[in-house]
Amino acid sequence: MEFFACRGGAHRFYLGGNLRFYTKQYFEDLSRSDDLAQKPYAVLDLFARYEVKNLSLKIFAQNVTNTKYALYSRSFNGMATYYMVGNPWNLGAQIAIKY
Repeated sequence: MEFFACRGGAHRFYLGGNLRFYTKQYFEDLSRSDDLAQKPYAVLDLFARYEVKNLSLKIFAQNVTNTKYALYSRSFNGMATYYMVGNPWNLGAQIAIKY
């Protein structure tokens, strides 16, 4: 979601974010036991963007609440469990030029 925050001549400023909510998930477990289940969780991303003429500058933060979650999990005959974790909190910047 993106909101137009203000404008001054050729200058424009935007604020926005994205909230993703995931319900309970079962990983590689056909019996659907809670051993390989992940509780519901949410991931919040935010950004601010400044534009002037053909130049755009964007600063963003992903997973701002630093939610811990798994993208994938699998049990190997109950002997070992493998998890692929989701991205932690991080910051980034983007510069774009339109021509």
